[in-house]
Amino acid sequence: MRRFLKSRFPALLLTTASAMALASPMAHAQLIGELKANIPFKFTAGKTTMPAGSYTIRVLDITDPNELVIAKDDGVVEAVVSTLYAQAKEPIKQSELVFNKIGDREFLSEVWPDQSGSGYQIEKTRAEQKLEKSGAKRQSHRLSASRNAKRNP
Repeated sequence: MRRFLKSRFPALLLTTASAMALASPMAHAQLIGELKANIPFKFTAGKTTMPAGSYTIRVLDITDPNELVIAKDDGVVEAVVSTLYAQAKEPIKQSELVFNKIGDREFLSEVWPDQSGSGYQIEKTRAEQKLEKSGAKRQSHRLSASRNAKRNP
């Protein structure tokens, strides 16, 4: 048994270290508080089409930071979207949202809560994938957001 542990220990150590390295960035992607944004156009967040207006974005449940709630400030429309961890390729200067315009539709694509370079990528919907496959031109653009220090529930 001892010889087995000695021969397998380096592999076990490497596996554990790799798992920890992959898991640690996920903790940094969590949105603390809320983001506020005025979105001047109709857009799709997950499976929900949202009208232009003032929005608040927050984590649905702090135990699962990969689910975001996007709620219109007047309380009329709300969407819950599943996200993936994202790491910025370029420095983030401020809190911002990234939208993909495909054809004449806008899709919320990324949420960057702060300048840390860690953020959220929103999973593509079937509608977005279908438009891309049809050859519709895709353009990305950014919209600034502001942080509200209010703590998550």
